[in-house]
Amino acid sequence: MLEFELWNRINARKLGATHGDAVRALLSRVAMIEMVRPVLERVLEPFPADLRTIDTIHLASVEFLRANGQDVALASYRPKLVEAAIKLKIPIAAV
Repeated sequence: MLEFELWNRINARKLGATHGDAVRALLSRVAMIEMVRPVLERVLEPFPADLRTIDTIHLASVEFLRANGQDVALASYRPKLVEAAIKLKIPIAAV
């Protein structure tokens, strides 16, 4: 999702020629996770707020990683997403 979101914004602003190499360099330093079935199944369950689909995928991914021993916190500028994460006892990273 990060890769798609990032390229979507870069392309929308027509910055591929000037920022493409920086985007590729950034993405090469990020660990990507596969959208596994347990994450997608969690998205179908209720969340403690009315969220966009992409927000539920973010929360379900963080829950999955934490349940599998990863020390992960959520970083977001969206108040509703942060509020839902707090209700789910997901740590919030400073942004």
